[in-house]
Amino acid sequence: MMISCQLAPAIGRVLLKLNCPSMANDKGRTSSMTSQSKYLIILTLAFLLVLTIVALASYSVWVEMGVISLGFHGWAAIIIGSLGSILLGAGLMTLSFYSSRSGHDEKAHDIDQTD
Repeated sequence: MMISCQLAPAIGRVLLKLNCPSMANDKGRTSSMTSQSKYLIILTLAFLLVLTIVALASYSVWVEMGVISLGFHGWAAIIIGSLGSILLGAGLMTLSFYSSRSGHDEKAHDIDQTD
């Protein structure tokens, strides 16, 4: 199934730029490495660097704390809280994408324009 270039969301346009003839450069061909692609690569590498630094800092704090004994209720609270946070985040992202694709966002934007 081919996605229309005009209907692709902003991040999709960056990723689909090489496959969309309507997004070709001045010479009528797509370049292999556009400035947006370079920006996306740099942003991804910066994110991975920050993630690595945070993971290493978290590990060092975990090791420095030593052994901590948690009872059943402590572990249950950690597990339920973690799963609840993940489910809440996934649910909100699902609603966000559903709202965007079903046209609710455009309706709200049109109401703001008429006021």
